[in-house]
Amino acid sequence: MQTTHLIITIFSLFLSTHLGLAFSGFTAKHPVDPHNKEVIMVAEYALTEYNKKGHNLHFINVVRGTYEQYPTGIIRYDLIITTKVNPGDPHVLYEAVVDLERGPNPIMKLISFSPYNKISSFFEFVDEFMNA
Repeated sequence: MQTTHLIITIFSLFLSTHLGLAFSGFTAKHPVDPHNKEVIMVAEYALTEYNKKGHNLHFINVVRGTYEQYPTGIIRYDLIITTKVNPGDPHVLYEAVVDLERGPNPIMKLISFSPYNKISSFFEFVDEFMNA
């Protein structure tokens, strides 16, 4: 009898922990394909929204990035984008974070758009390398 209660208690704790993680928004990040049409669409959207604030950046390409899908169905893209202002200007990297809700008329929301910080990225790379 005690064994049955113990098994039920352990199972209940296990189940509540995993359901709690699922409903709390715990997700895994996945790498993107920089040539994927949806990824490029999201990157161009981010740049267009940023340019509405008086900037004049031109999209070159997506270097790399990640996405994560939330239980709500929203996909959050975190992309490194190559841009430039004028032909002949050096390329500048920006990091864009965009939420996408898929559907017949996709809804996107720019969360952030800022110059890419190579130093923090270096430490992320070292951390990934050490934990691999």
